[in-house]
Amino acid sequence: MTPLMIRSNSDLPPLFHDQPPVVFVTNTIHYAVGLDEILPNFHIICGDDDPVRHLLEPPVLSLTHEMGGFDPDFLSTHLILAHHRVRDYLNSLPEPHLIYFKPTAQIEQVVTQNQWHSLMPPAKSSLPLENKLRFFEVAKQLDLPVPGYRIIKLNDRPRFQECLLDTGLPVILQMGFSFAGNGTFFIQSEADFARIQEQIKGKTVRISRYIEGLKLTINACVTRFGTVCSAPFYQITGVPELTANPLGSCGNDWRSTPLPPSSIDEMVRITQNMGNYLATLGYKGIFGLDFVVDSIANQPYLIEINPRLVASIAFYTQLQVIDDDIPMLALHLLEHLNANYQIDLNALQERYLQPKFRSQIIARNVQPTPVQIKNHHKTGIYTGDRRLRDGVGVRDIHAEHESFLMCHASQREFKPASEISRWYFRRSIVDDRGHLRPEILHQHRVYLLTKKASKA
Repeated sequence: MTPLMIRSNSDLPPLFHDQPPVVFVTNTIHYAVGLDEILPNFHIICGDDDPVRHLLEPPVLSLTHEMGGFDPDFLSTHLILAHHRVRDYLNSLPEPHLIYFKPTAQIEQVVTQNQWHSLMPPAKSSLPLENKLRFFEVAKQLDLPVPGYRIIKLNDRPRFQECLLDTGLPVILQMGFSFAGNGTFFIQSEADFARIQEQIKGKTVRISRYIEGLKLTINACVTRFGTVCSAPFYQITGVPELTANPLGSCGNDWRSTPLPPSSIDEMVRITQNMGNYLATLGYKGIFGLDFVVDSIANQPYLIEINPRLVASIAFYTQLQVIDDDIPMLALHLLEHLNANYQIDLNALQERYLQPKFRSQIIARNVQPTPVQIKNHHKTGIYTGDRRLRDGVGVRDIHAEHESFLMCHASQREFKPASEISRWYFRRSIVDDRGHLRPEILHQHRVYLLTKKASKA
């Protein structure tokens, strides 16, 4: 049979029409918004409950709604899939195919036991690369640029001199596994080192050279035709009102960067080479790379890989649907469904490299203890802190002065560094250096003043 050529999103429904149901499993419904506009036979299973589910066309199973209240277990994809109500729902569908954010052995066991199907790479192929201690070794083998580094074990003996690379302080200390930067530490002095050593004594860590420059991310997808990737976009980090971690991620901006074309070309080359390497491991689908670009030489350095659905993919999918770009997430699904399709890789890559001029910020619990939000704003479209109307995402923002506020459920306990809310914007919110604009911080501060948090 002749493969179906995909040139726009209007070509996707016929291709997915004869495919089995695709079920997005997530702890919050907002992460599944995007493909709901264009895919037939699309379902959402989520742990939380939100009025947004009434605004979406696909069927939505909310465990919080079904069970009459929120349970902390509903934050875990593994425990969501193991729930009897979810099992009954999935077994009512013909050969459900599941997509979720991070593959684990536990999830795969539940999927296999119930004879469902996964649309994700196996955990055994992705987990090793998530180990930050191993990733630099892989990058060096592929002759990809990474900051200077060494691996040490934080035992009982003072080892501060081993922390010092040829360049001296500051340095970056990273544990093997972490999320949102909570296992990454900025070391500026021997006192910093001693404090971190005491916190994570006995751990093996990577010490790497600190590079001053732009922090950028690229989303990419390994397909049978080659690897396609987005333009580099800003990673907003270390904003105190949004994260307690000086290196913690708290947003993204898809505006154009001030980098010369040669630096962008180099980042695309690095990404495509990494995608080609992943393909040799049998990997297919979405992955993400984080970079820092030296502010003097404009040299990109690779600092991290996320071989899975990346945190920004939910928002990025909405942007691609708005612009009638074939969503990367749709390509991911087509690859794992072994669908009979065709794309013009070069033309698609050219479109993906265009800036989007949209952005998001992510607010986390910045307290050292769990908190509960007693008086949450309602999800929807806002101007400043005034709610204008209902909405499900960035597609419902009609003007530059508007924004979309996504709030997680009230009365829920938020652990330190856990996400509490997001703002979506249909404009850029950072300057050329990637620093958040003052008016955006002011808007968030006003929001903070009108909600109340208390220790759990």
